[in-house]
Amino acid sequence: MDTILQLSVPVKKIEVRSPLSSVNYYRHFIVDFALISALLSYLLRKGTPEKVQWTPRCDQSLAEIKRLFSSPPTLVFSDMHETFVVRSDASDFGIGAVLL
Repeated sequence: MDTILQLSVPVKKIEVRSPLSSVNYYRHFIVDFALISALLSYLLRKGTPEKVQWTPRCDQSLAEIKRLFSSPPTLVFSDMHETFVVRSDASDFGIGAVLL
């Protein structure tokens, strides 16, 4: 996580791709991650220049990713000495659950 928080402004595609690949594993745990990272992903599209055009909006996107990775809730290993709570919900169309 420290690597993600210490990211600087990228100049080349590879400098955008590397951190996005690192945080991509956690995308399922961050609400609207695809929307937050969409602008950065756009910089990696085929046919875009190797040198990225970094904008203030790119800065905002990167700052938001850093904020989400450094603020609660964060993923941690379970403490087997604590009580687990399962919250669930279901309807005719789907089911969902979370372990707290």
